[in-house]
Amino acid sequence: NKQYCDVQPKWFILVRGTKTVDDVILDMKLILAVAHDSNNELFDRVVDMYKENVSKILKENKATEYDSIELVGHSLGGCICEALMMVLKEDFASLKAFVFDTPGTPNSFRCKNHDPNDHSKPLQGLTTLNS
Repeated sequence: NKQYCDVQPKWFILVRGTKTVDDVILDMKLILAVAHDSNNELFDRVVDMYKENVSKILKENKATEYDSIELVGHSLGGCICEALMMVLKEDFASLKAFVFDTPGTPNSFRCKNHDPNDHSKPLQGLTTLNS
C-alpha cells in the first residue's frame, strides 16, 4: 500500500531590509532612483545580483515552476522582492510576494519588466502593506 503526497513544496525567500550603514546608503540611492526614476543602472545591478542568487538557490534545491514560492521583504528588502517578482515570474509561475513599507520600484524598471503599456498595473501575486 503506497501513500502519495499531493502537497507541493513551499519555498519562502526572505530579503532583509536595512541593517548596516552601507544599506542606508543603498536605501537612499534606491529611494532617489524610485522617486526620480533615475540611476536605473544601479537598481538593475542590485536586482540582477539578487536574481542570480535566488535562481541559483532554487535550482540547486530542485524547485520547479509549480512549487509555491513566496518572497517576503521589508523596506529595501521589499523593494528587491517586488523587482524579483517581475524578473522571475517567467521561470516560477506561482511566485508571490509580501512586502512591507517598501519604496516601490522605478517606473522605467516596471515598464521594462512588467507591462510597458501600463506600468501602474498591479503585479499579480504582490501584497503590499505600508504604514
